[in-house]
Amino acid sequence: MSWPTVSLATKTDLHIGRHVFGMLEKLSLEDIKVDYIVVDPSSASRDLAAIFESWRDGYVDPIGEMTLLSRESALSYFNQMIVQLHDPGAMRCGSCRW
Repeated sequence: MSWPTVSLATKTDLHIGRHVFGMLEKLSLEDIKVDYIVVDPSSASRDLAAIFESWRDGYVDPIGEMTLLSRESALSYFNQMIVQLHDPGAMRCGSCRW
């Protein structure tokens, strides 16, 4: 199943990060910024790992059913990210476009 099919089947915008800037502009917001985040696990709470655990629990079955990626592979990818988030010696970087 293709990603657009997954998006329709789950009623999920798989590209929300790309669309949210325009969505906010249409709401007449004027001071929209792009901020980059760095997660420093030595000072951050484990709440971020809990978010990924919730995503894992909610998404591995639909990913396995609706994409070419197996449930087991999706589970493995999520678990790898979660292990990194629990590791106080690891540093993660990401970006958000809002």
